[in-house]
Amino acid sequence: MARRITIDLNDESASEVERLRELTDLTTAELFRHAFNLIRIYVRSRQQGSDLCIIDPNGRDRVIELPFLVRSTQSTEQGKERRVAARTRRI
Repeated sequence: MARRITIDLNDESASEVERLRELTDLTTAELFRHAFNLIRIYVRSRQQGSDLCIIDPNGRDRVIELPFLVRSTQSTEQGKERRVAARTRRI
């Protein structure tokens, strides 16, 4: 069963959505579904104590950190919250 969700975006974010749609030929719904799936992957990796990385063309990895809380599910860290600092560099 599908569920409709409405969100408000500022002009800058709306323009970025349009730019990404043009680059990828995705619909707005597809774009947000993929973004949702990436956040799920990020949260799952943080819960397991892992980092999510991007490897650049030179073979260097860059850890992706997002600015929100992820609660750990590991038994040694249950109940603890981790504050992840936002990185401002574009990936």
